[in-house]
Order: sequence, then structure tokens, then C-alpha cells
Amino acid sequence: ILPQIQVSNSLAFGQERVGQTVQGTITFSNTGNDTLHLANATLAQPSSRFTLGTYDQTVLPGATGTFQITYAPNQRNLDNAKLLFTSDDPSHLADTILVSGQGIQAIFTSNHGTDSTWDDFGAAHVGRTARQTFAFSNTGDDTLFLQSPTIVGNDFSVISEPASLALAPNQSGSVVMQFAPTSEKLYKGTLLFTASNGVPAPTVTLLGTGALPHMAVANNHETVDLGQVKVNASTTRNFTVANNGGWELNLSSAAATPAPFSIGTWPTIVAGNSTGYVAVTFAPTATGTFTGTLVIAGDDASNPSDTIFLTGTCIESALSIDPVNVDFGLVPVSNSVRDTIKLSNTGTASVNINSYTLSPQAGTFTLVGASPTQVSAGGTAFVIVSFRPDGAGNYSGTLTLTADETSAPTRTISLS
Repeated sequence: ILPQIQVSNSLAFGQERVGQTVQGTITFSNTGNDTLHLANATLAQPSSRFTLGTYDQTVLPGATGTFQITYAPNQRNLDNAKLLFTSDDPSHLADTILVSGQGIQAIFTSNHGTDSTWDDFGAAHVGRTARQTFAFSNTGDDTLFLQSPTIVGNDFSVISEPASLALAPNQSGSVVMQFAPTSEKLYKGTLLFTASNGVPAPTVTLLGTGALPHMAVANNHETVDLGQVKVNASTTRNFTVANNGGWELNLSSAAATPAPFSIGTWPTIVAGNSTGYVAVTFAPTATGTFTGTLVIAGDDASNPSDTIFLTGTCIESALSIDPVNVDFGLVPVSNSVRDTIKLSNTGTASVNINSYTLSPQAGTFTLVGASPTQVSAGGTAFVIVSFRPDGAGNYSGTLTLTADETSAPTRTISLS
């Protein structure tokens, strides 16, 4: 008579959650006709997550016995071990049973960026609200069980929870938060997640800054002189609009009145802590002194508009020529005589003389020396013309001046 053992060659625990302990049983039977004796049972463990408990060492014919094995995974991993034992079954004096299991765990992974511990709302307008979405996913291989997220900080709130508080592997979720500042300052809060089964979840620091626009126009309530401008000319000056607040300033209007003052380019938005420029043009068409105002308005509740007082003077030249007819008289052939033409400016602006043209261009009449190119206001200048006849007879010609006067840009002097 002999004992005979019949037993499976493996025990597979399958997937088990990290941190939990499960019990497994290997059942064997004695199909022989003599008592079966087992001894020297031990686990050869590449992994220390398996523990051998009690086992039956004596089994009568036709009866069954068991090995008790505990599996306690402590990380996400595939675990394997071998159960070794001996028996008095001549055909199974030494036996090996393979033991396996897989530790699984959910992993809370932020999809918010490189630093999942911060969420900055940036600047938000005082009295209004700003929203941010904190997105996350389960990158593990077990279901992620969450409690409802909470926020510490009165000016932050959760307005939308995740669609599900139980996320399967590779499933995503998100929390929509709101920031409602009541004053201009830096706010801090904390977004708290709690996960079950020992899964770590982040504590997210929330930041936000309450901000408003603050308009500051340079030269506010001052008188600014745009200077002297000639008739039908113009000058443009830029006025600085600073936004000293942390929120963008919206300019609703910019007006320079009355004519000859007018608005050129101006920004509709001045970003926080930056400057913009409003262009004002002074373009008079008649002489005199002019006054006006520049009014700039925006959405700064504490300073909705600023006013600058404008002034400018229109000037004009008044060029007179003496004489306008130059008669050199009788001059011997091949002799030279000179005459002087006086240019007088009785106006309030200088006059620029752009060109002198003699006609005929070559011959007996010539300009002597460098002729003046500008006559200042109230000033005089002189042009010298030479006459040298090369034969007997009467001679005539003209000297033409072009200037930047509006009333008489071209003047002609007769020569004889």
C-alpha cells in the first residue's frame, strides 16, 4: 500500500489592492491507500509579499489537506514565489507549486501642469469673478475613490465637482473653482482632495490677486502749451496715460476741442501697470492764440476722467521786397555794377526762402555771394545782384524767389 498526493501546480491570487491582505488556499488530496505525510514546507520568495501559514502534515487515504498562504502587496508590482515541500509519496518526494499575484493601486495624477501643488488665478477684477479648472486623472490600475473636494479660503469656492468620485483606470476628472476678490490684495487658499485606500492626493495652494485699473494722465489739470505754429502747418504732441493698477484700463473716449485742436491716435485699452499715449494735433488756419481742453475718460471708478488745458499760437511771416524793380541805369560795356535788394519780414514767424531763379539763367545778370535762405521775424536780409553788359543795348530780366509763405509763396523782381 502507498500514499498518493494529487495537487495543483500553481496558486494565482490575481489582482489585489495595495495595502490589503488576502488569504489563499491550496488544496491537495490523498488518492492512495496509505496515510500521506508532508514535511519541510517553505516559500522560496523572490517577493516577500507572500507568507506561508499552517498546512496539514498528515492526510488519511481519501482525505484532503490544505496549505494556507497570505498575500499582502505593498506596491504596484507582479509578485511570484515557489512553495516547496516533501512527502512520502514515492512519485512526489519533492514538489513545487508556483504562487503569483499582482499588486494594483490607483494613482492621482494632476493634469494641471508641471507643478500640481499651485494654481494661480492671476489678476481678477475686484467685484467680479474668475474661474480655473483643475484637471486630474487616474493613471494607476485600480479604481480611484475620492471624497468631495473642499476649499479653505473664503474668497475661493468649488462651483463644479468631478462628474464621478470613482475614477476607473485612465479616467479623468476636473474641479471648477471660482475666485471672487473683494479688494486689491493677494489672496491665498487651499484645494483639498482626499482619496481612499491609502492613495496619496495633492494639497493645492490657490493664489489670486484682486486688481483694479488706476488712470493717471500726465499734466492733469495743467495748462500745456503746444507752441507756435505757422498758418496751415501743424504740430502733434503725445500725452501719457498711465495705468497704475493691476487690471486693464478701458478708455471710453479722448477728445481735444475746439478746433484747431483735434485728437489723433489713442489706445482703447491700457494694460495693467503700463502706459499708453494720446496724440493731440494743433493745426491753425489763422493767426492768433488758441485755447482748448483735452478730456480723457476711462473705466477707473475712482478717477473716471482727467482734463488737460491746451494752448497754442498761430504765427505767420510777412515778407516785403524793396525795390521790386531794379534799374541799373547806363553802364559801360564790359563794366560791372551792383545793386542791393532788401528783404524785410514784418511778421511773427520766420520766412524760409527756398530758391532764387534768374531769367535768363546765363548772361549779364548774376547773384553775388550767398543769398539768404531765411529771414527771421522782424528781421532783414539782403540780396546783391550784378549787371555786366557785354555789348551796347537795352537788357531786361527777372529774379524770382520762392518762400514758405502761405499768402505769396512766389515773388518776382524786375531787372533792367
